[in-house]
Parts: sequence; structure tokens; C-alpha cells
Amino acid sequence: MATTRACVDADLGLNRAIVRAVGNELLASLFAQIEPRVRAAMIEMLELGAGDPAYRADQREHEELVEAIASADADRASALAAAHFAAIDRRER
Repeated sequence: MATTRACVDADLGLNRAIVRAVGNELLASLFAQIEPRVRAAMIEMLELGAGDPAYRADQREHEELVEAIASADADRASALAAAHFAAIDRRER
């Protein structure tokens, strides 16, 4: 079984790849600046509640997004990313 840190690093790697694929240098720069803080927060969050249903929902959302990107379905990927961010916002409230 992967460690929490390995899972977070894989998650951030996915997000880093998506940011690079967008081709926006400003976004890539901003992501690079916040990534260490996001990593620390994610590790803490997962160590507190990896069994939480919200965590499993987040993982399903990532899987769907990866599938859309892999199939080059930009419209679906865009819609899934927007839905993912909205879900994160709702879960954080």
C-alpha cells in the first residue's frame, strides 16, 4: 500500500502535468509557488481522514478527469475540472 506522501506526490504530479498541458506559463509559475504548501496541507488532511467519503469522491473525480484527458475530450475535461473545483469548494464549507 502506498504511503500518504506517495499518494500526495502522485496527485500533485497529475495536477502539475495538467497545468503544464494548459500551456499557461503564469499558471505554471503560480502552481510551482503554492505546491509546497498544498502538499503539506494535503498530507495533513489525508492523515486525518483518508477513509472519509469526501476523499473517495475526490479520487473518483480525478479518475474521470484523467480519462477525459487521455481520450482528448477537452470539453468533457473542462467540465469535469470545473465540477471538481465546485465539489472541493462545497466539501470545504
